[in-house]
Amino acid sequence: MTTIRTAGLIDEYARAMGLQTLSREIELNSEDVERRLVEVRRQHPEDTPEQQYARAVARELWFNYPRLRRSAPAELPQVPPPPPEVQAVTLRLTMWQKLLLYLWMAVALGLLGVIAARGQGGQGPMIEVLDEGLRVRFFAAGVFRWNCIGANIACTWNAGTRRIDLTIAGGGAAHNILSATHLDSVAAAAVRGDLIAADATPAWARLPRGAANEVLTMNPAGTDPIWAALPAAGAHNFLSATHTDTVAAAPVRGDMIVGSAVPDWQRFARGAANQVLRMNPAGTDPAWDDVYGVANLTAVGIGGFWGGVIHNPNVAAPTAVLALANQVKALRFVLPFQITVRGIIYRINTVSAGGLVDVGIYDAAGNNKLLSSGPQSTAVAVTINVAIAPVVLPAGVYWQAFGIDNVVARLEGIQTSTDAYNLIMNATTVHWGIAANPLVAGTLPAALGVIATSMHHIPAVWYEP
Repeated sequence: MTTIRTAGLIDEYARAMGLQTLSREIELNSEDVERRLVEVRRQHPEDTPEQQYARAVARELWFNYPRLRRSAPAELPQVPPPPPEVQAVTLRLTMWQKLLLYLWMAVALGLLGVIAARGQGGQGPMIEVLDEGLRVRFFAAGVFRWNCIGANIACTWNAGTRRIDLTIAGGGAAHNILSATHLDSVAAAAVRGDLIAADATPAWARLPRGAANEVLTMNPAGTDPIWAALPAAGAHNFLSATHTDTVAAAPVRGDMIVGSAVPDWQRFARGAANQVLRMNPAGTDPAWDDVYGVANLTAVGIGGFWGGVIHNPNVAAPTAVLALANQVKALRFVLPFQITVRGIIYRINTVSAGGLVDVGIYDAAGNNKLLSSGPQSTAVAVTINVAIAPVVLPAGVYWQAFGIDNVVARLEGIQTSTDAYNLIMNATTVHWGIAANPLVAGTLPAALGVIATSMHHIPAVWYEP
């Protein structure tokens, strides 16, 4: 229980309900007052908290203190809300229950009036018809009121018959999805395989099923889904423009397809008779090559070879002489085994202050420099020992080349006799001569170019694993 001072707004609302003015303390059940307050907040959200509380207390007073009720309620101009309800009963019904209630509501109105008059001291009922059910309310002083709530319910008081006419639009009758009941759809019967899609209206409309093997895609405008056949890919070559990661080419017997440096797939022409496929010295691409090697020297310190394997040594003049500065001289030789080169060793025989020398090896065509010592000074007569990154030389044909940027400096060399020189030069292919591309800033060129004229001496160069 709680003690409440009935003054101010509470007295105003009490008088509006037909209760005597109190202006005194009175005891009420706090839980009942709180329950009334919940009802008032829902029914009069426009009121201030003080007004809502005063209404709740006035309603509880009306129920708990019948001796305070007066026959004629006072009307207060400063209290604009309509006469407050004193009892509310809400029925939540199913669709079928609601339809049945609509049929006997006329009878129920009269019956509720009698019950209310007898059971509530002459209070008249108020029936509200909602979309989801009926709400029955009782008002003070035998006042009978009615109301309709919801877009689908319309109520009209018929003064001649003294009845409430109900108009029910739509409702819960069974209906199709695509029907006039749904205002945002185009009426249509269901067909097996059909879909529902929004059209240009926009409204939900039937989208007929497609033909066999068609797929659902968007139209060219990109606005509506349509059924369409998949575009035919058509017959095409493997190496063709249809495959964007290939270089177009016709197949040739014996050819293969390899990944290139691009990278893409390209035709790889077949090799010559008895050639084998091996990786190039750079280890990046396969290449056809003749079979030469029987040994494979990869471990450090197990052997090596002299550049220019075939020679006729003559120690009488152990020097290598260049006719012109920056000339590059080269000797073709056969390497009968595979080796991993990690070091190049040669010696400066005659010095030249400020001079530079470079020694290296090229592939069989002379188009690719595979390894070299890089520019080395000729200022001191010392042995040049250059460590390089490991380079694998498979058994095969190579060119050794060297160049000096002046005509003074000389390398310790191997003098080849005139007889041996003539034998080499009378061969069907040039194996010894001066390269077309010169030394640049003490560095051998990337490619030798044409080997045109002859030479007589070769340097003594040791290559080791």
